[in-house]
Amino acid sequence: PDGLFKTNLTASQEAVIHFLSGSGIATVVGPWGRRTINNLGGRKNIFTELSHSLVVRPQSSLTISPKTRYLDLLVAKATVEKRDVDLPTVLHPSDWQIHEIGEGHLKRTVREIVGGLGITERLRLGETINCTGGISSYPHHEYDGHLDQAGDFEEVFMYFTDPKHSWGLQRRIGRFSEQSDIDDVFAVKSGDFAVIPIGKHPVFSAPDSRIAYVWIYASSEQLRKEYPKFSEDLGGYA
Repeated sequence: PDGLFKTNLTASQEAVIHFLSGSGIATVVGPWGRRTINNLGGRKNIFTELSHSLVVRPQSSLTISPKTRYLDLLVAKATVEKRDVDLPTVLHPSDWQIHEIGEGHLKRTVREIVGGLGITERLRLGETINCTGGISSYPHHEYDGHLDQAGDFEEVFMYFTDPKHSWGLQRRIGRFSEQSDIDDVFAVKSGDFAVIPIGKHPVFSAPDSRIAYVWIYASSEQLRKEYPKFSEDLGGYA
C-alpha cells in the first residue's frame, strides 16, 4: 500500500535507516524470524532534537510504515564480507555519543550515531551542527591525506539550514572512490546532498545561519572517524 517503504538485503549487504523526521513502525524479517519495532523517530527539528537509527543485517527484508503525516528517511546500503545473520539493532538517542568540538567560529556539535564499534561492518553515520556563521569538518581528518585509499571510501552529506531558506557553502578537495580528483566549492540549501571525497571538505554556514548535516560513509575499519572532545587535541582530526 501507499506510504510503505520496503527493501530487501542480500547475503552480502548491510543497511542503516536513519529517521530524519516523523515517526514510523519497522517490520524486519530474516532467517531468525520476524520482529516489529514501534515508535521509531518522532522528531520535528534536527537542530534541537534527536531521533533513531535502525541497523539491518544481511538476508533481511524491511518494511517501514509511517505513523505521522510525513516520514523522512535516509537509507544507506553497503556490501559486506562477514555476512552476519542477526537481529536488527535500534540505536536510541541514549546510544548516541555527543561531542562538543572546537571554539569560536569552529565550534560545532558532532552526534556520532553509528561509530566504529562493531555495530556495522562498513557503514558509519552521524550528524554535525555548525554554530551560526561557523565552519566544520576543519581541520581535516587524519586519514584525508591518504588519497591512495580513496577506493575504500564513499561518503555523502545531506544538509539542513536554520533558517530553512538560508544557505551555506561546501568545499571539496580530494579524490572520489572511482579515483577522479575534485577541487570545487558550491552553495547548499536545506534538503541538498553531495558526494564527499576523501580529502578536505569544510562546511561554511552563512553569517546569520546554522547548518546541520547528516554524514554517512562506507569504509574499512582503518578509515573510521574519531572524535575527541576538543579540536585542539585532535592532532588532525575534525
